[in-house]
Amino acid sequence: MRQPGTKFVVATWLLLVGSGLGLLLHHGVTAGAAGVAPNHLPDELATALQWSRQRPLLILCAHPQCPCLPSTIRELERARVGAPNHDVRVLAYAPGTPPAEWDSAAATRLREFLPNAVHLDDRDGALASRLGALTSGHVLLYGEAGQLRFSGGVTAGRAHEGDNDAGRCLAGALRMERAISATTPVFGCPLHADEEAAHGTNCCQPN
Repeated sequence: MRQPGTKFVVATWLLLVGSGLGLLLHHGVTAGAAGVAPNHLPDELATALQWSRQRPLLILCAHPQCPCLPSTIRELERARVGAPNHDVRVLAYAPGTPPAEWDSAAATRLREFLPNAVHLDDRDGALASRLGALTSGHVLLYGEAGQLRFSGGVTAGRAHEGDNDAGRCLAGALRMERAISATTPVFGCPLHADEEAAHGTNCCQPN
């Protein structure tokens, strides 16, 4: 016969497992912080981004060690399929004083993911902050005249892949199907990384 204590242990275990899964699910669909992107890209930012305004500009603000980033990149590439020619810039967060756990090879791997983009080291996330980007995976699209067409994330959750409204929204903006700019939530690690976020393996895990 099962002892009464066994039932208590099983019930406690199920409660803990359920609570843990609930936290993970909640964290996975909790968006990161985002500021307000400029409605028109200032000349000084265009210069810093090495953009000549001849084609639309697509910008990815990324923390190289964010484990959510590969999903964002794959959704970004999905949205770009068949889009008219545009320039791509990747602003890779680079800490002024790297923590001990900082992986210096992460930025190199990021370049390999997007080999045809212009990659810029963004010291302490300064450029990203001026674009209103505070979370890794924030994507912005500016038209040839410098007008904002899209600002936000392209996934439905942290490290989530698959067709979603945000990705379709960016795809429409790239094809000039939208008359006004769109804003979507961003799911990823903080760009202004502290020791935990810079470590890369735990920054997308719930506390």
